[in-house]
Amino acid sequence: MNYILAVFGSRNETLSFARLLKNNGISSGVINTPSQVGERSCSISVKLPYNALALAERLVSQAYFQSFKGFYIIYFSNGRMNIDKV
Repeated sequence: MNYILAVFGSRNETLSFARLLKNNGISSGVINTPSQVGERSCSISVKLPYNALALAERLVSQAYFQSFKGFYIIYFSNGRMNIDKV
C-alpha cells in the first residue's frame, strides 16, 4: 500500500492542510512523521492516498504554507518501509 506524506515545519500548517484536503473531498489523516524523512518537521505529517497527489500539489501551490517541506511517497518492499521525496 503506497501513500503520500505532506511534511511541514509547523503543526498549525499541518492541521490546516489536513482540513483543506478534507474540504476538497480528499481522505487524509495526521500521523507521526517517520524519522527516515530526515526533514526538520513539526513531528506530524498529513497522510493521503497516492492517487490524490496531483490535487494535493495544486492545493499546496495555491495556498501559502511557509513551512511546507515537501511530499514523500511511502511504499513497502520486502517488508521494509521505503521513503522517497516526490
